[in-house]
Amino acid sequence: MDAGFVAAREVAYKQEGEWIGYRKVVIHISNLEVVKAIQDIHLTDSSSALLRRVHMSLQARQHWKIKHVSRERNQVTDRITNIATTKK
Repeated sequence: MDAGFVAAREVAYKQEGEWIGYRKVVIHISNLEVVKAIQDIHLTDSSSALLRRVHMSLQARQHWKIKHVSRERNQVTDRITNIATTKK
């Protein structure tokens, strides 16, 4: 699996800095292999510490969904990733 570049963070604060929170997590990923790996119910046996950590983090949320979206349809994320990887 090509790890590529991934950036994610929970950002939900009011203007004053107070945590807002959220109830649902929906993740759109252009790499189908990553989607399948995260959805795998036997992920606890995975040799990838990163995949185990992502899976455990999602399991701590009450409602979450991960969906495969082609790079062409996920242009906003693709642009943000390109900006993040080209800035030094």
